[in-house]
Amino acid sequence: MARKRTDVKDVVEKNLERLDPVKRKQVRDRVENMPESRVRTYLKATLGNGSPSNAIKAHCMECVGWNTTEIKECTCYGCALYEFRPYKDEF
Repeated sequence: MARKRTDVKDVVEKNLERLDPVKRKQVRDRVENMPESRVRTYLKATLGNGSPSNAIKAHCMECVGWNTTEIKECTCYGCALYEFRPYKDEF
């Protein structure tokens, strides 16, 4: 399992090199406090390699503490991204 963490850190550092120093520090700080399983989605959105849906997913996951169940049960109706959030029930 430790091998996976090293791989994720290597990917993060490799990708952060192209950011300006201020953004690099902020992204690195956020990545250090999120589950490994969410890092790739976050980096895609942050580095501009992902789609708008990647960015919305990353925003929502960070907002609710990286818990996908909480996104589904979100009650922040005033959020501009509420109608676009992932994991919601489709009626």
